[in-house]
This record gives sequence, C-alpha cells and structure tokens, in this order.
Amino acid sequence: MALPPGVEIQEESSFWTVGISITGKQTRSDGKFDFFSGTATGFPYSSANNPIWGGTHWYKVILHCTSNRCHGTDAVGPPLDCARSAIDDRARRAEIAGARSADSSAEPVLAARDPGGRVGGNTIVIGGTGGTIYAVPDRANYILDLGSHQSVLADGAGNDQVGALGKDVTIRAGSGRDLIYGGAGGTLIGGSGHDTLADVKGDATVLVRGSDNEVVVSGHGDRVSCALGSRDDVIYDAVHDSVNRICHSDHARVRPDSRLHAPGLARLAAATTIEGNGSNEDPFVAPCTTVTKPHFCTVSVFPERPLSGLWANEYVPAYRCPDDHPYLLNQDYSPGFGTVIPHGVEIAEDWGAPWPIGISITATVKPPGSGFIGYTYGTATGFPRSSATNWTTGSHHYKVIFHCTDLTNFATIF
Repeated sequence: MALPPGVEIQEESSFWTVGISITGKQTRSDGKFDFFSGTATGFPYSSANNPIWGGTHWYKVILHCTSNRCHGTDAVGPPLDCARSAIDDRARRAEIAGARSADSSAEPVLAARDPGGRVGGNTIVIGGTGGTIYAVPDRANYILDLGSHQSVLADGAGNDQVGALGKDVTIRAGSGRDLIYGGAGGTLIGGSGHDTLADVKGDATVLVRGSDNEVVVSGHGDRVSCALGSRDDVIYDAVHDSVNRICHSDHARVRPDSRLHAPGLARLAAATTIEGNGSNEDPFVAPCTTVTKPHFCTVSVFPERPLSGLWANEYVPAYRCPDDHPYLLNQDYSPGFGTVIPHGVEIAEDWGAPWPIGISITATVKPPGSGFIGYTYGTATGFPRSSATNWTTGSHHYKVIFHCTDLTNFATIF
C-alpha cells in the first residue's frame, strides 16, 4: 500500500484488503515552503483494486491535517526553519472517534511539556470516555490518554511512546520500537517491532505479538499471553500475576519484578574529570573508566540525569569519546525494546532500561573534514536529534554510557 504522509486507509476487513495506491499529491505554499495539502486522482496518481472474485468490499480515506506549519511536510520532511522554538501549537490533536469531551485541568499542563516536539514528532493529550485515538502517520507520536474505556492505535510507523492514566484503556502498538505504559485494567497489545509493554497499576492484560520484547507487570492479577511465534521476550512479573505457557515454551525469560527495581545506579568517584557542557559545540567528554584488550574502553562516569514528574522531558546532551579511544564501538547496546540509540551507546536507568524513561538518540557526529563517510565519535543534541521523557509521576534518572575504541575497523561508520 503506497500512501502519502498524513493519509490513512480504513477497510472493513484486515484479512482481505483492497489494494490502494495513492502517489499523486496536491501542494500549498506559504511563500517559503510547498506543503503537501491533499491527494490527486486519475492516471497515474491513484488506484483501488478489489482482489475478491465476486465480492463487494469498501475502503475509506482519512486525512490527518494540521494548522501548524511545522507539522506539515513535503517529500523530505517539515520546513528546515522548524526548530523547537518555532513550534507554537504544542498540543497536536489527533482524530477522536466518538469520544466525549473531558474537563481536565491536567490536559493543557501536560500538553505544554510537548515531548514530541523535541524529535519533530507529535504530542497528543486527550481525555474523555469511549473514544478511539489514532497516531499521526509517518511521525513519532507521544500520546497520553487521561480518559477511560478508550482505545489508542499507536501505529505512526515510527517509534511511538504511549501512556494511559485512566482505567480500561486499550493500547495497540505499531511497527516501530514502541514504549507502551498502561493504566489500571488496561489492555496492551504488542506490535511487530521490539516493544516495551509496561503496566504497574494491576489487572492488566498484555498480549505479546512480536519477538524480543520486554514486558513489565508488577501490580496484582495481571495476565500475560504470547502469540504463537513470539520468541525471546523478557517478562518481569509479580507473585500474583500469570504468564501463559506459550511464553514459556517460546524461550521467554520470566523474572520476578524485584529484579527490576534496583536500588539505584552506582555513583563513581566525584573526582573524575568530565569536560564540556553537553552542547553540540562542546559535548561532554571523560576519560575511560575501564580499558580492555587494550583497544576497547568504557566511559561510565557521565553523571545521572534526573527527570521529575510525568512527561518531564529534555534533550539528551551531546557526548563524545575520549581522545585516546576516539570512535564509538560498532556494537549494539540497545536493550532492543522501545529504545532508539546508536551503536556504542548504552543507557542505564534506576529501574532498569528502558523503563520508566523513554530515550531516543538518532544523530551521531564525525570529525570535521572526514568526508562523506567517517567514523562516529559522539552523539548530537537538540531538535530533532534526541529526547528523554519520564513516563511516571515520580522522579527517576537515566545515565549515558559510551563504549569506544581506537581501531577504525571496529568503529561505527557515520
């Protein structure tokens, strides 16, 4: 199915689907930028084909629109001048089907924190009862549902982060590395990516559909099920929770939730020298903590970074490797569940990554003058390169750890 950004197709059947192709786009200019504003029809711009012999089926086109130019796009992305300071429409509203309005004083406060704005994505805060909330296609979505008895469809085709504070909210993950945090009595349905599915409020139903996921349930009466073919998941559960036999038979690692709540990250000697201010111009840099073989080193002395309160967020600062081991090691340290970080970078959290702080680092840097291809020596900060978002109401912290090398054949390529 070929669709432009902002276009969604709904059909009566998810098994027998109408073949849809929309390649023609209309544009609208604000004098500086030509935005996609609609679709075109006719040859060769669009087609819809029913594959069922003798059957009748329907499809429906849904457009997701915005009044904020920084949430618009062309074939490449939003306007280049859309840094975070240019985004004035903080709370992007998704289409809500059948939801009644909610009178919640928390809604504008949380929306103003705008975690999605840090990565060029969408921030959605919604209350009400009985509605369906759709993620915006082709963007990273940060969605917080304050209502109850609602459904959130979190397939923005990116790495979405979704949470629910109300009761009986169903959240369905999409195709990215999604972080899903449920409320009391919630239903969490994993997607095809490597997801984190967490619910600590109790009476949750969790269905794991893909592989290499992390599940955290530490309430009371939670139920975890794995679909056939789901493999190599990590499941943390409490005494009164249940994990079905398919999870066990498909090589899932089931651990007590007490393993997750560590007493805190180890604090190393304060005398360690850390230079820089965390900006792109002057990133944090520190000496190797340990050196092995002797070409590989770990830098684990960067300080913990606290985030206090629900949806507290920041840009992850810029870091770089030390001069004697200048390149990031070409090894994946991502936990594989809902976290987006470059090779050579590791994230530690006080509850165990990637919970409860969602991390996204998408930009690395190479030495100036190294040409089109270079070896990466650090990470970048600022819009839309990085973000860290707290998904609990308490105070938690995260810590960046670097794995570096002085051998180019083991280095990460830019």
